[in-house]
Amino acid sequence: RRVHGAVAVLKHAHGVEAMSESDRVTDPALLMEVVEVREQLEEETQPQAVNRLNSEYTAKVAAAETELTAAFRSKDWEGARRSLERLQLYRNLKEEIAQWRPA
Repeated sequence: RRVHGAVAVLKHAHGVEAMSESDRVTDPALLMEVVEVREQLEEETQPQAVNRLNSEYTAKVAAAETELTAAFRSKDWEGARRSLERLQLYRNLKEEIAQWRPA
């Protein structure tokens, strides 16, 4: 996957740690977003609401991929690390959304 390749490039070529367990989520707002979505999924009973979440996170994954590409092109390694963090979390949320079943 492209994410693993980007992580390897950042680490080996530029000395930037990305996606390690100790620093996976460094943005408190992003962490809060993940917690809120997970809570919403636990409580949700309407497929329409989950479909909206799925659409929202499909767009967020695409935006994070675009940001990652731009960061690499401009050699903004810290920006690439942040984009990778968002991308991985958004992809994980998309998987959780796809596995949703009514409570």
